[in-house]
Amino acid sequence: MQKIFSKILAVLMAFVLLLSTISFSVGMHYCGDILVDVSLFKEAATCGMELREMTPEGSSITKMNCCKDIQIVVEGQENLKDTSSTNILTPVQTYMVIGFVYTSLTKFDEVKTKRHSFEEYSPPLLIRDIQLLDQIFLI
Repeated sequence: MQKIFSKILAVLMAFVLLLSTISFSVGMHYCGDILVDVSLFKEAATCGMELREMTPEGSSITKMNCCKDIQIVVEGQENLKDTSSTNILTPVQTYMVIGFVYTSLTKFDEVKTKRHSFEEYSPPLLIRDIQLLDQIFLI
């Protein structure tokens, strides 16, 4: 049960690390009060209700009359510390780790039972019934 719990906890911590470091954006396009499109990692597609006006110079100007775009950006954590270069332990920490490993390994050892040498031999055969000879009876 403890092994299953520790594996579940390790997977959960891996997901927490992954979700805390990932960045993503959600793009939403509303036409009036109605949500038309939702998109992850890119801009949402428009509904085609844009108004284009032609100016006399030939350039087009786009006006939005009822549409609006909302972009939500979630930034991930980028200042993570690499622990592979800073794995030097102090002497106190080293003793604590050694003590923890030693006690965890010896704590769950199986109890070994002693084998007695007389268990393999059968008892001697009785030649005479001593209780009957001595007239000792259990009542």
